[in-house]
Amino acid sequence: MFYIIYWGFTLSKVYTAAKSIPDSTEKELLRINIFGNSQREGENTVSATFSLIDSSGSETAVIERSWVGNYLTVDFYKVSINKKIFYFPAEISSKDQIFDGNRRRKGTSLSRYYDENGQCMLLGFASTKKQRHKLYDISSFANGSLKVPRFYSVKKIGMDLSFCRTGVYYSIRVEKDGNLKLAPL
Repeated sequence: MFYIIYWGFTLSKVYTAAKSIPDSTEKELLRINIFGNSQREGENTVSATFSLIDSSGSETAVIERSWVGNYLTVDFYKVSINKKIFYFPAEISSKDQIFDGNRRRKGTSLSRYYDENGQCMLLGFASTKKQRHKLYDISSFANGSLKVPRFYSVKKIGMDLSFCRTGVYYSIRVEKDGNLKLAPL
């Protein structure tokens, strides 16, 4: 019985939060620069930098490192609530071959770079603390940390970065139609 009450309260809080903050459409989410591939200790690695972008267009965090594998992918959680769409960067992972499909190595979780102290910093400092807290509620719902059923409100969407050329900056944006687009800058 307690779980049903918790579930109802949590969903109500998430839906109320979605009503009062702007969605993710027509915004840049990530900037990417693939440095290149190398072989280290008998394994291939790919090095890159990923910049998480807040709603005002500023970098909120930068992840620069190497992943074991030949190609990178990045996943997003897409949340559809109250006719609004919210995207949250979920994970950077690698794979050995372009045609590996869903066979990926364990990746780097991204929510820890933008969810902090009960606030989602993807909204940017031009927003209020209350608004960032509401986006944090939606982000927690998206990534599953609230432990409530998400049904069809949340989809995980992967983007294959295998065609990205080294040394070229790319951007992942949410277009007006609500879809993600990867393009060189």
